[in-house]
Amino acid sequence: MLKYCGIVLVSGAISMYGAYLAGRLGKNRALREALYELLIHIKTGIDYGAAPLSDIFASFHNELLDSVGFTPILKDGSHDAFRKAIESEVIKLPNEISKLYESLAASLGKSGLSKVESELVARYMSLISTEEDKLTKKEQVKQVLYRRLGLLCGLFAALLLI
Repeated sequence: MLKYCGIVLVSGAISMYGAYLAGRLGKNRALREALYELLIHIKTGIDYGAAPLSDIFASFHNELLDSVGFTPILKDGSHDAFRKAIESEVIKLPNEISKLYESLAASLGKSGLSKVESELVARYMSLISTEEDKLTKKEQVKQVLYRRLGLLCGLFAALLLI
């Protein structure tokens, strides 16, 4: 009886690790979606309020970004808060998307014209959306793979231990 309990525990742990890896990919995608939500908030603030970036950042709320510590850096009130938040490594972004956000952060707030700023954010939103679509497709395949491999490896371990 003890042997079978051990087998169930070992195979269950292996299977759960595959589910954990799949869940971690899902959380990373949710963080990237929250960052994209911030871009929408920035563009809306520029288009309809013509507010300074510090006010736009201060009015942004997202529980997921709050929980990882991104928004406190964003809301510190400095002129380059967005750049500091992106470069803080609080959120691990894929290389292609990270470069786009860093480039946007470097050029955001440099122009005094709200129309130019709005067009800049719109252009980067389009580029980030394209990269995100590619990445999402790859991650969905990986999530299924991690779940199935975890389950199969757990079953294989159970067979070996019997």
